[in-house]
Amino acid sequence: KEIDPRTLRGVKGFVLYFRWEGVSNSFEFKLLDKEGTTFGFIKHQMGETSGWARLEILLEKITFWWMGGRCDECHKKFSLKRIHFMQIAISNKSEYGDFPGMGKVIIDDIYLLLEK
Repeated sequence: KEIDPRTLRGVKGFVLYFRWEGVSNSFEFKLLDKEGTTFGFIKHQMGETSGWARLEILLEKITFWWMGGRCDECHKKFSLKRIHFMQIAISNKSEYGDFPGMGKVIIDDIYLLLEK
């Protein structure tokens, strides 16, 4: 999803509402700049929910993951002012106790958590 960085002013995090069906796997929340430098949050062993669940991702939990393609302009320091894209992925990380298999994740809403 493309994001205008100006809409992220005053944000201290993100809140997602989701349903998870199937085996436990890792949930990845990624924020990218225009060069593809990626910052993210990962939660391992997410699995079945008995209805809608809430996940809060505070900016302080988002870390540098990897550099983008044009590294002469890349920044390892996270700043919402440079964020232009958001991505969500489900991955299998057996080293963290995830299980391979089928499943389904439904994301209903993503909200900005604003500073007071």
